[in-house]
Amino acid sequence: MHKNPAVIVDGGHNPEGAAMLRDSLARYFPGQKITFLMGILADKDYHRVIDIVGPLAKQFYTVPVPNPRALDPGQLARELQESGYTAEACGSIEEATDKALKNCTEKDVICSFGSLYYVGRIREHLKADLKADE
Repeated sequence: MHKNPAVIVDGGHNPEGAAMLRDSLARYFPGQKITFLMGILADKDYHRVIDIVGPLAKQFYTVPVPNPRALDPGQLARELQESGYTAEACGSIEEATDKALKNCTEKDVICSFGSLYYVGRIREHLKADLKADE
């Protein structure tokens, strides 16, 4: 969705999807640490998802998912921190995207995953950002 830094949007929200995402990131960006934007539903096996993608993480920005079953981004950030990862809760996918872009270099990779519910919002936000830069 974006280059320099690369921004990838993935809908993976369960352990199987997280494993596919991890394998793809490791193949296309070998040895590179990833800045993740993550929001997930509370009824998903998010502990296993964290265990699967966590070793690739440079940083996590947690986001709210627009669904009543969503896991609170503050709780998700605490769970990530308790697992030894750097995590910051954000109030929206747009806020998280802006923070990630601000804190990454052109060579970094940003990956949004954990829910399909906000894919359209991040896509629209990135398009608006790119138009503003023109």
